[in-house]
Amino acid sequence: MRLRVIFIGHKEKEFLAEQKKYRESIVSSGIRIEVTSIKEGPETIEQNLDELLAGRAAFVLATTLGDRFSIISPLRSLIPVYRRRLQEYGLAAHLCSIRSIDFDILDLLSCEARDAFIRAGNLAVEEDGADTIVLGCTGMSPIRIPSHIMLDR
Repeated sequence: MRLRVIFIGHKEKEFLAEQKKYRESIVSSGIRIEVTSIKEGPETIEQNLDELLAGRAAFVLATTLGDRFSIISPLRSLIPVYRRRLQEYGLAAHLCSIRSIDFDILDLLSCEARDAFIRAGNLAVEEDGADTIVLGCTGMSPIRIPSHIMLDR
């Protein structure tokens, strides 16, 4: 299996190396880690245009990495927003599930949130048939603020 982490706005080699090293320390053996950043995009999501440039790009990129993707959301209340966006973007047919870990944004760095994220990702792949996982929030990484993590088999 391969874990591909794709950042939006984080192009520094030291940052990317740190992210790769961290993920290598928490995954099972036999999982190949690749960490990269897209060449252009907003540094953060601050307004609707940023969301469009980064959010839509993440979903489109997910469709190039696999046939079907799942979104892992920090909050259940965001699920309708993701569904509406995917309808607007014409990508709803590629969505196999949205799984919520139900943690407030400020609590996403906790060990409990990390464990819930791993469980949700495994269920999305094993039960829902996801090829690719898209994070629903940039705060879902335990180190700094990455934009999206995508897994593919």
